[in-house]
Amino acid sequence: MKKNENLFSIGEVAKYQNISKQTLIFYDKVGLFRPAWVDPENGYRYYSASQLDYLDTILIMKQIGFSLQEIKDHMQHYDLDSSLAMYETALSGETVSEEAQALAQALGCRTGSNEDAAGCGLVFLGVKPQMMAGMLAPLQPLFAARAARGERFVLCTMAAGLTMDQIRRMAGGDYPVVRINPNIPSAYGEGMIPYCTLGVTPEEEAAFCQLMAGAGRADPIAENLIDAASCVSGCGPAWACQFIEALADGGVACGLPRAKAQQYAAQMVLGTAKMLLETGGHPGAMKDAVCSPGGTTIQGVRVLEERGFRGAAMDAVLAAYDKTCKLREG
Repeated sequence: MKKNENLFSIGEVAKYQNISKQTLIFYDKVGLFRPAWVDPENGYRYYSASQLDYLDTILIMKQIGFSLQEIKDHMQHYDLDSSLAMYETALSGETVSEEAQALAQALGCRTGSNEDAAGCGLVFLGVKPQMMAGMLAPLQPLFAARAARGERFVLCTMAAGLTMDQIRRMAGGDYPVVRINPNIPSAYGEGMIPYCTLGVTPEEEAAFCQLMAGAGRADPIAENLIDAASCVSGCGPAWACQFIEALADGGVACGLPRAKAQQYAAQMVLGTAKMLLETGGHPGAMKDAVCSPGGTTIQGVRVLEERGFRGAAMDAVLAAYDKTCKLREG
């Protein structure tokens, strides 16, 4: 097999799955998950889009608690239907993990089954896209019964690539749906949460936004733009960290201790972002305000322009969007 543009590097797969490259290398060595192609010149591993579901199954089984040997035995006879059946059993709520119980206690809430969750006013569907149909199928009668009684409830999905119409079909009815794409800073209350809705009343949308307020800024956007939004706000934290790290490296090169250089760079980005959001000013105007005639900052701006800083940032967003489209197409 020859490399083509539809293959993903080991680094891309590791980032997409939030695992280390060493894990993928280990899975290859033990014969659990082999790359689609290995570059004979440098030994780099590459994977096809069709392999991502296979890897998801491995990671989910590992998270559920299956041993490596049990995973290997299952994957020798892998097919999507049997995997979905396994997910359904694992997600049925028959057992509750110690981790879930500990988290519930820390948050002041309770654990329960999927059936319990399906009786809520806002039902979060927190599973991977390929698990969604199998998870929702046994809940269809419960949703239908609630709808027959005239109960209102909203389904909230964060599964990448699944449209709200697809969620409705999987749930078995034209129920109200909110689709969200939160980013990592949401865990610290400073996230960006693009969202879109289908069949949701203004009151339900307002209640949803109030609920999400603790995670950061929730902003409505058309569904056909939510993938593009994710490539800015969802992928952006990685690039912002690269920028902060680079600034800190520069500070270290100038003699600053590493910890102080990183603190100064991170706080600078935080403060600049806050200033932009609160004033609504244009970033170009703020950049000009910092650049004194013949000063130090404009010399740094000149170097960044010479090195293609703007173009590289724009190309990063476009590359992420292109990859998102390929993943969506499977």
